[in-house]
Amino acid sequence: PYVYRLAAPWIVAMASPANIAGGFLVLNLLATAASTLLLLAWLRRFVAASWIRVALTALFVITWHAPTRFVFYYPVYVDPLLFPFLLGGLILTDRITREGTEPGLVASLTGVVIAGTFVREVMLIVPVALLLSGRRSWRHAGLWAPLVAGAVVVAITHALVQPRATDYSFAGAA
Repeated sequence: PYVYRLAAPWIVAMASPANIAGGFLVLNLLATAASTLLLLAWLRRFVAASWIRVALTALFVITWHAPTRFVFYYPVYVDPLLFPFLLGGLILTDRITREGTEPGLVASLTGVVIAGTFVREVMLIVPVALLLSGRRSWRHAGLWAPLVAGAVVVAITHALVQPRATDYSFAGAA
């Protein structure tokens, strides 16, 4: 399934073709810094005490398998780039559910979902969360745009890449 995660390898190949491992390390550290700031912003919406937000964010940073630390053990790692997109998508989803379906917010979320889905397919959980966030969110036609756009990206990535193995399905892996 890793072959479908196109964004991080493409960015590294464009930015640092002579030093792939170093390029991944820099990209992943930048993604982790962005994730940390976005986590603080997202927690601010739900946690009143600033010391608790800082403590939770510090725990995210120091956890051994969090991108902040794990990237030094395994720098050629595509997952850290996903976290800023997930957190950005959740922040936008929260704004849409609180402030309404302003076209600019929905378009921003659609862009984040498109970019994030090129990083990893699990990004589709964000538009699904949006559709399930309100009583009748799934009935608003415009709110389907991020999910449809993400599904198109999945189709594109599967059309562009030909994996060597014949079966990368969940059942095949099991």
